[in-house]
Amino acid sequence: KHSIDPGRICIFGISYGAYSAMMGAAKSPELYRCAIGFSGVYDLNIMRSGSDIDDTSFGRAYLAEVLKDDQQWLQANSATTQAPHIKAKVLLIHGGEDDRTPPQHAEAMRRALTAAGNPPQWLYKPMEGHGFFDPKNRLEAYTTILDFLEANIGSKSPK
Repeated sequence: KHSIDPGRICIFGISYGAYSAMMGAAKSPELYRCAIGFSGVYDLNIMRSGSDIDDTSFGRAYLAEVLKDDQQWLQANSATTQAPHIKAKVLLIHGGEDDRTPPQHAEAMRRALTAAGNPPQWLYKPMEGHGFFDPKNRLEAYTTILDFLEANIGSKSPK
């Protein structure tokens, strides 16, 4: 039988999963000790207009269906806007050549968390895209994640 230690829960996601991780940490701040976003969507206004998703008719139809054409709604449902509610330690990882979720997403999330008094740990690789493909950068990213998890929810982390 396994039990979950409520003081050692972290949420992690990549791309849309990173949005989910940040929104989960914002909506349930008492639940998560840490949150990790990798190549994430954090600002829905940027997703609507600054991504390669709208390069195809399928992508444009997807965005029209999923994202409302309503600035107030987009703002309210962006992780960047919810940053003041995130109490967990945050790690953001992003590549500078990411066309799917441009680096403006991570930069905006970093600014929002910092402004909220919760500056994130940051790993940025200017020559990486949507995910890390260079083996050295990938190793660094996953080593950083493991170190972050150990520091925040590992056996040596503070309760």
